[in-house]
Amino acid sequence: MPATEANPAGHWENMNIWRANEHVLDRLGGSWFDPPPVAKQLAAREWAIPALRAEVQRIIGEAAGAPVAIKDPRIGVMTTLWDPIIADHFHPVLVIRDPVEIARSLYHRDGTPFPFALSAWELHMAALLDYLDGRIATVAPYASMTEDSGVGRLIVESAGDHIEPSRTSCMKPADAPAALELGFHRNRSMAGDHDERLTSRQLNLWRLLSSLPPGDQTIEAPTILRQPSAAAYEGVRKETERTQLVGDLASERAVHAELETKLASECERATALAARFAHEQDRANSLVGTLASEQQQNTSLAAELAVEHERTNAATAAHIRAEGWLATIQGSVSWRITEPLRIAKGMLHRQYRRTQEQGVHRFSWLGGKPVPPVGEIVSMGRHGVPRLSQRARRRSFGTAPCEIHVPISPTEPFFTKIQYLVESLRHFGGALADSPVIVTVGGDEPVDLARLQPWSRRLGVEWRWLDDSSWQRHGIFATALQRFCYDIEAPSALLLDADTLFVRPIDDLLDDSGRSGAIAGVVAHVSPFIGYEGEQDLWEQIFHATGLVSPALACEHSGWQVIEFDPARRYCPPYFNLGFVFAQRDIFSRLAESIYSEMEIIERMHPTLFRCQLALTAAIVRSGVRWRALPMRFNFPNIPEYLPRHQVEFDDVRIIHYLKDEEINRAEDFASPESVGALLAREDLNPINLKLRETLRQIHERVLAEA
Repeated sequence: MPATEANPAGHWENMNIWRANEHVLDRLGGSWFDPPPVAKQLAAREWAIPALRAEVQRIIGEAAGAPVAIKDPRIGVMTTLWDPIIADHFHPVLVIRDPVEIARSLYHRDGTPFPFALSAWELHMAALLDYLDGRIATVAPYASMTEDSGVGRLIVESAGDHIEPSRTSCMKPADAPAALELGFHRNRSMAGDHDERLTSRQLNLWRLLSSLPPGDQTIEAPTILRQPSAAAYEGVRKETERTQLVGDLASERAVHAELETKLASECERATALAARFAHEQDRANSLVGTLASEQQQNTSLAAELAVEHERTNAATAAHIRAEGWLATIQGSVSWRITEPLRIAKGMLHRQYRRTQEQGVHRFSWLGGKPVPPVGEIVSMGRHGVPRLSQRARRRSFGTAPCEIHVPISPTEPFFTKIQYLVESLRHFGGALADSPVIVTVGGDEPVDLARLQPWSRRLGVEWRWLDDSSWQRHGIFATALQRFCYDIEAPSALLLDADTLFVRPIDDLLDDSGRSGAIAGVVAHVSPFIGYEGEQDLWEQIFHATGLVSPALACEHSGWQVIEFDPARRYCPPYFNLGFVFAQRDIFSRLAESIYSEMEIIERMHPTLFRCQLALTAAIVRSGVRWRALPMRFNFPNIPEYLPRHQVEFDDVRIIHYLKDEEINRAEDFASPESVGALLAREDLNPINLKLRETLRQIHERVLAEA
């Protein structure tokens, strides 16, 4: 038992013996100051003695031949159980201390009342005298040991005479005085204390004990002093009851405190529920307002429909009149006379079309810009830039199952990245290798990029400039969202970022997504709200602002346990990284109905750089389209921290997204094909960038050939 402030030299009780004694006392319904009756101890000998003996034998074994001394005041009131163990292994040493000093020490230590302390001393010492009566014990008076160094030596020598000689070789009685703190004698009794404090029985008991000289003595005591007085038992019983009451009071206070805590918690919960109710009520009011607005719009649409119906009826009547006029004209003499001229015109027109289909191109000039054959123009784009028809693109690249859509700004690094991306598609794209690539461009005055980037014609790239109003209103974010709003002609579409590269085919995804009918993407790396105040509530606020019910946070961010470790930011709704999004044509049509309006609402309340991705999430929830979270292999970032958690995915990587400008700078290393060539010579790259480098190496010569 370690030292305490009340006993800085230490208590010297062995903790295992202390626990064993406490266990026995507790099981018998007693304590050190209110021991169980002898009858109870006798009934417990069958199980208690083996337990106590086992602890003693363990200590003796650990002593490795050295002498063993055990100190525990509880043994004095448990001699009925300890007797056979003491007889087999130990010689008793009776330590005698002034009862007034003991009572004063206990009072100073923990406030023990004097009457109780003296009653407990009487009970302990009477039990010891009854056990030792007629036996030899080494008497160790506490006061003599702390005042006379020779007494300590005498006690050690006397006790040593009763120990097996094989164990006494390490005993040094001469060193005993040095081990004692002479004068370390506190709480001394004063003249008159014994007469004033002790009962007559206790006074006689003290006189007997204090008369015993130090060293070996045969203990003899009158019968009356070997039995505790009724007053001693009563004093101990009262303290037991007091202790029980104190314990019960402490338990009641603990229960009271727990109930107060629960009450406070329930009050907080009630307050939170009231706030939630108010919030839901506000939402209900908002929905009522929205419903009223929708009803008003429906009324307006009904009125417009009625107007359109009238226009249709008027147009039908006009058509009937026109048919009558046409019949009149066709029955006229002039119509019959000019019929040969019409036949000749048709023949010339068919001849002209055949020459066009055989590749004999003729050019006309509008504003200095060459115009392809008429059959290949679907429309003239902004500022006279022609746009090829889908039929013309299909004649060059076949009927593909998918369109590829990529947004860029019109800079040289973006053009270089597009060239390498498309080359990787043609080389590693599998079933997608012949897919047309549509690049949405925004930022500058439109120019003929097919002429300025001649490689794009061979690779099947169509450039679409963003209209001025969208660019002025939404900037670069419009280049990302406009892809959702095109009239997609292929069965499906794949949206990519320019800084992506095909490594392997994704044919299995085409088959699976075709069957599932879901929009598919890799969940974004981390929360879009990091660093914003109240970020934990922003998902709910986003959906509330867009008039939607918050969906379940069913997706785990792909950066969890990689670059994000806060459990509060682990999950999200279907919130995809726009570097790779795949879906069927009809899904894009449903998303296009609201995706711009979703972003405009989000811009007003939370102008984050990730507003496009948030708009897609809101559009998915509003349209009710099915969604699917893809594994990392379809959009693997060049961030080396992802490898330990996603090594299996990297081993089967399909698309590398080189979005991190740490080892590879997207602006400098992709400024031109020559810059990419310098990148191919580097070795100071992480494993993901090494895979990117090797993929670039396989298509680099084809890119240079186009330069």
